[in-house]
Amino acid sequence: MTRLIVTVYLFSLLAGLATAQEQKLQRLNVVWSTIGGTTSSLWVTKDAGIFAKYGLDVQLILILASTRAASSIIAGDVDIGLIGSTAPVLARLAGSDLVVIGNSTTHAIFSLMTHPSITEISQLRGKTLGVVRFGSVSDIGLQHALRNNNIDPNRDVKLLQIGGIGEMLAAMKAGGIQGGLFPPPLSGDAKRLGFRELMDPERVNLKFAQSHLSVRQAYLKENSDTVRRFMKAWIEGIHYMKTHKDFTLNVLRKHTKSEDPSALEETYRIFAMKYLPPAPYPTEESVKTILELIASSQPKAKTAEPKDFIDPSWVRELEENGFIKTLYR
Repeated sequence: MTRLIVTVYLFSLLAGLATAQEQKLQRLNVVWSTIGGTTSSLWVTKDAGIFAKYGLDVQLILILASTRAASSIIAGDVDIGLIGSTAPVLARLAGSDLVVIGNSTTHAIFSLMTHPSITEISQLRGKTLGVVRFGSVSDIGLQHALRNNNIDPNRDVKLLQIGGIGEMLAAMKAGGIQGGLFPPPLSGDAKRLGFRELMDPERVNLKFAQSHLSVRQAYLKENSDTVRRFMKAWIEGIHYMKTHKDFTLNVLRKHTKSEDPSALEETYRIFAMKYLPPAPYPTEESVKTILELIASSQPKAKTAEPKDFIDPSWVRELEENGFIKTLYR
């Protein structure tokens, strides 16, 4: 009887300790807007338990379309967001205090996928192409690629808002659109379904970050310790991606729903090993490129200073104090 009482007591004590530890975790709502490799660093950090290691109960919230995701940050519905890189730039031009504190990649990685009957760029004239939302990376990037190939996106093609990357692939299958920009691994899924990669990422050539880690400046001032712990966890998660390939491939499979091994392998190569740096600084160059691309429709972009859109101090602190270097020893 005594042994039973002791056992019950110990079980209750351990359960109480576990509950107390859970209660110490600070809830943090983090929005993401793109189903693809650009968000994989968040997924890996969450699924590997690294956010919890730093005392954060991170809730990852999907809001398809980066412009809507940016609005949710501005409204205070969420705290931080890894969202399409054009959205925070547009939001700040419109007067918000949204600022970029990190980049998911050094380049935006998209393939221009089209109906198999389209074999050259000139055949896009008169066709309907899909974008997630006007102002999104899929829109700004597509217009950039078209203009670079002497196709006027306002006159030569019809652009249709679809609402999400997955929905764009469904629209391609249904014949509602004839093409659009797709990131890995969905670009690989599109190939497997018989669609043509008319332009690979090198040819699309988008020299700006695919997603920006964005937060309100007011939130940074009031929650500096929370942001610092988040950044430590995220940057450690990036290291975990680079050093735990099998785990990352399983995470990619889980979140993208892709069952194409070659597409997942390519996504890992591109996003974990090639374009995601250990120190994910936001850069003036990325913002400058975006400002140049949107200047024709956003007059304020012509005189805006790229440095006003970023705050690299959060990554710099972790590089200068040796935190990042320690991860890669």
